[in-house]
Amino acid sequence: FFASAIYPAIWPFWGAAKFGWDTATIGVSLAAFGIITAVFKGFVTGPAVARFGEVQVALIGMVSAVIAVVGYGMAGGLFMVVVFMLIHGPEGFVHPMLVAIMSKIVPDDAQGELQGGISSVMNIAMLLGTIFFSQLFAAFMEESAVVQSPNVAFYVAAGLLAGVLVLFAAVKPREAYV
Repeated sequence: FFASAIYPAIWPFWGAAKFGWDTATIGVSLAAFGIITAVFKGFVTGPAVARFGEVQVALIGMVSAVIAVVGYGMAGGLFMVVVFMLIHGPEGFVHPMLVAIMSKIVPDDAQGELQGGISSVMNIAMLLGTIFFSQLFAAFMEESAVVQSPNVAFYVAAGLLAGVLVLFAAVKPREAYV
């Protein structure tokens, strides 16, 4: 959630700085992202879990998140941004899959604590990530920056997401739990 906070933190500023997007284009890009996410969550999650299982679907979501965030940083225009939005869609699998996996591991009488803990950590991570990425974006957009680029925050987020992917793959739950 910390790394994914990059989107609400800088998307409009990044689109304007990198591509010269106006407010209408920024709004349409956000709407497109919302529609793509809804389609993946509404129509693809169930069949994906049935076919691959929760752990594999979470891994697919994490891989798509890393590819997409690097892609946004490398995109040369709106068309490529839309392509990477489509690649990014499976990231929406990650949170529900992780919650499902954890819910199966935690005893029934601890489900409320688990859900409350997840919600608390998620909100704190999003808050701190939003602050972090907005400040990082601003630092690398200053005229005095050694490297001036609207993309640095995306590459930092990619590194964080890749780290999470490696950790999850290293300690992923045994299939017996899933």
